[in-house]
Amino acid sequence: MHTIPSNTSGQKSSEQAILTIESRLHKMQQTLPLPAFSPAQREAQHRAQRVHVRDLWFMATLLSACILSIAACFHFFQQHQILLYIDAYSHIRIARSVIDSTNPGIAQLGTVWLPLPHVFMLPFIWNMYLWRTGLAGSIVSMICYVITALYLYLSARRLTNRRILSYLGALVFLLNPNILYLQSTPLSELVGICTMTMTCYYFLSWVQEERPKLLILCAACTFLATLARYESWILLLALCVLIVVIGWQKHHSWSQIRGNLVLFGVFAAFGIALWLLWNQVIFGNALAFQNGPYSAKAAQLEFLRAGTLYTYHNWWLSVKTYTLTVTETVGPLLFALAALALLLFCIQERCSPVALTMLVFLSIFGFEVLSLYTGQTVIWLPGVLKDTGMKLFNVRYGTEMVVPVALLLTILVNNGCRLLHKRWHALIQIVFTIAVTIQTVLIVTHGIITLQDGLYGLSCTPSHPLNMYLAQHYAGGKILQDVTAGDYNLVDTGIDLKNVIYNGSADLWQQALAHPETTVEWVIDPNKNPIHQHVESPTFKRQFTLVVQEPGGLRLYHHIGRPQLPSRTVSNDMLTDHRLCH
Repeated sequence: MHTIPSNTSGQKSSEQAILTIESRLHKMQQTLPLPAFSPAQREAQHRAQRVHVRDLWFMATLLSACILSIAACFHFFQQHQILLYIDAYSHIRIARSVIDSTNPGIAQLGTVWLPLPHVFMLPFIWNMYLWRTGLAGSIVSMICYVITALYLYLSARRLTNRRILSYLGALVFLLNPNILYLQSTPLSELVGICTMTMTCYYFLSWVQEERPKLLILCAACTFLATLARYESWILLLALCVLIVVIGWQKHHSWSQIRGNLVLFGVFAAFGIALWLLWNQVIFGNALAFQNGPYSAKAAQLEFLRAGTLYTYHNWWLSVKTYTLTVTETVGPLLFALAALALLLFCIQERCSPVALTMLVFLSIFGFEVLSLYTGQTVIWLPGVLKDTGMKLFNVRYGTEMVVPVALLLTILVNNGCRLLHKRWHALIQIVFTIAVTIQTVLIVTHGIITLQDGLYGLSCTPSHPLNMYLAQHYAGGKILQDVTAGDYNLVDTGIDLKNVIYNGSADLWQQALAHPETTVEWVIDPNKNPIHQHVESPTFKRQFTLVVQEPGGLRLYHHIGRPQLPSRTVSNDMLTDHRLCH
């Protein structure tokens, strides 16, 4: 009877001893020094923990982008306004030439325009309907529109950490009428905006988290951007400078800064290196896109000789022109608010890494101003100069600033929410949404300038009697055409590109120029060399007869002695698509 209590007492003592040891170990564990995490690392850890949480506002951005994209494209397609621009025709022709031409292959991607937009069109351009309607290029722009909206949302979320405000900021881009029109066309602006927005997002992510993976993603997106639009070339330079500056601000070692610079630069600059190599191998001049006969520089010389390159070597007029273009694109109300947001942001953040990151988003403004000053770009906007009678021209370049404006407005609203009590946040968001909606309605009411440029600006492709004649009477045979001269395009006629001999037809082009009577049945004379000098020869006039003479000088010749031409009824669309051009 006495041994049992003794054993029980010993057992209790042992259990108490174990509990005492465990409690002491627990206290020691609480007092052990924790590993040091920087604020950026802690934020990255929290963000990684939240990644599994479904972001409903991200899904709302995706859904809104898809609905708006399809609705806008359907509207402009029904209005026959997808292929208003001369450049829109050229983009889909280049993409189609890779698979359908007298000399198909990747060399048809050309030298002046960067290749990525045309490469993206290849999965769709093979379809005859998508090609002739321009939808093959519209699909690419629409996809880029949706992706841009998502990366804009993600960028705004990183800057504000507020999802609903990030969605409202994305609406600035999504609802912009000029963006909605361009995303419905085969133009290359949306591809450039998309790749540059992705680049800026990953750079912002790297600045906040400093993970090498994010810098590599930034380099990959920069690689794509440099093959989409030349504006991104200055983006690459800005990123290289900021990698050094921000690394110095964060007290990184010079070896780490150099490593980051090499890691980024090698991948990011590879696109430019490929383009230079392409021009050297295909055209024998690495800078053919810059100083070749079909380059933008050569085109601007005509404006310079005519005295209409108004911004050339004029800083004030260059800044004024692009500033007013951006204002017309986003609307005066949103532009004024964005300018205020930029001022307050610079005062608040000063030269912090995040503030410097915003320079990446804004670098396009500096590029466009520099291009205007050096004569690489021309923008005509009525109101910039008085009594010049200028039309709209290249005003679509202002759309490249819509994403930065949307980010600045998101930051402005976020700062307002921080300053005011939480009960006012809903009111601020409602007021901001109303402001965006009102500005959208005002832009549509006063005219979408990117659409107006296509309807009756200098970018418009006028209706050609020559197109009408070929659509009615063409019955086969090769056509000789200089695609670099004038604003004429054969897409509307329904003629396959494999029947067109043009500047990209290699030896066949030279053969057709020298002996058109044995090579082609049709000759389109733009009243410019090199075709025009052959048209004037007596031998040519004995073999060909003039069938169409346009007031602008464009002429169509048909080979004498061929079978009688048929007569077909053409679509009414050919009579109305470009009726406002003048």
